[in-house]
Amino acid sequence: RFRTTPSYALILLSISLISFIINVHLIPSSGDVNVKLTIHHATDHQDLPQLAGFRSPRNTDQHKRNTQWGKKMAQEIKSKALKRQARQHIFQEVKSKARIRRTNLRKPPASMPQSPEPDSKLTTAYPHLNSMNHTPSLKILLREALDTQRPIPDDEIIPSLERERCRRYGLELPSIDDESESTPLTRRRIFAGGMLADDSLQVLAIHAIETYGIYTHVAFVESNRTHDYSPRTMKYVNTPNPSEPLQLLQGGMFGPTTRVTVDPYLVDKRGNITLPKEEFIPISGQQLQRNVALARWKKEGMTRHDLGLIMDVDEILSRDFLRALQICDIPEFRHDQSCQRPKLMGNGLAFEGSPECVFGHGLGVTNGQIWHPEIMLGECIEGIGDAVRHPPPRRKWVVFRDDGYGGLGENDYDDKPANVSYPLWNAGDFRQTSGGRQ
Repeated sequence: RFRTTPSYALILLSISLISFIINVHLIPSSGDVNVKLTIHHATDHQDLPQLAGFRSPRNTDQHKRNTQWGKKMAQEIKSKALKRQARQHIFQEVKSKARIRRTNLRKPPASMPQSPEPDSKLTTAYPHLNSMNHTPSLKILLREALDTQRPIPDDEIIPSLERERCRRYGLELPSIDDESESTPLTRRRIFAGGMLADDSLQVLAIHAIETYGIYTHVAFVESNRTHDYSPRTMKYVNTPNPSEPLQLLQGGMFGPTTRVTVDPYLVDKRGNITLPKEEFIPISGQQLQRNVALARWKKEGMTRHDLGLIMDVDEILSRDFLRALQICDIPEFRHDQSCQRPKLMGNGLAFEGSPECVFGHGLGVTNGQIWHPEIMLGECIEGIGDAVRHPPPRRKWVVFRDDGYGGLGENDYDDKPANVSYPLWNAGDFRQTSGGRQ
């Protein structure tokens, strides 16, 4: 239906005036003047199209096509609206079910036994596991991590299996009699160490389950300040009584014979580092804190034949690879090392929350890969190796190697005396100094 609007009516009025002028015919002066005046009276809306010079599209093909297109668009709009309503309805249903599911998960199952068994150890020694603050998934992880009665699955050394394991990483077993499967093989002991702060219990449990029974000792160090030296409350305290988080760590979660310690690292505002203000960098405190783990390894009986692993809690080497490090013939773990390039570095995938959420680039991360943790033979570790044969390097900022002593790379030893071997490595060198392979 043709409709008029104020602006459209103005256009029609202008066209009507033009039409009026055109229809006035002036005849030249041949005697008389014949004026023919034709005025269109636009009182009916039906006449407006003709008045404006338009043809009515009602009976044209264009009108039919427009009508069909309009109907089609109306149907599509209606269909989209119905689909949108259906999606919203489904979303509300899913949201409602998820809310109900979360509520049910927080409630103890009706079939849960009232007896403290089989979790008597958990409920007695770690009553906080029953707190509503812990999700069911975390409780399952912690129960698995704390179940010290389960055996170490790969504790027995079977040469054929170990040989196959080594070959998966391009390695071989130490020279043995291939004709006999009874040739004795021994595993290297691994002493692990690293900083501990507000790491999630889930990550601790995952690490403990993956490495269950492998580490001989785990030396954690907790500070009363963060890396930027802001004060923080320590969680893993042993006085006056062991805290619940400390009980978790020392309750057998890393293995039935694995000893776990948490040493405090108490510092003042600037980390007890006596340096000019312009030379002080916060990362120095991290390396000093890690060095406490090396001192703990020595107290726990680490020797030059053992392996030292410096890690963060969320840097986890696979169990299979750790077993390979313990028994395979690896050049970096042979005795009589020069200690120039003694460490093996992990080639790990860095992700947040899920392997599908790979962390692309950042501090120490390139293309989703991270070069941690690091492991080396005790023969090259400061406090464990021979300090006479491997004199300490010159250092800057207390913990970092100076230029000429490996500070610029694994070949930067121009200032090292020629008659001595390369220096021993402290925990900061583990993380910061080049000298090894992935």
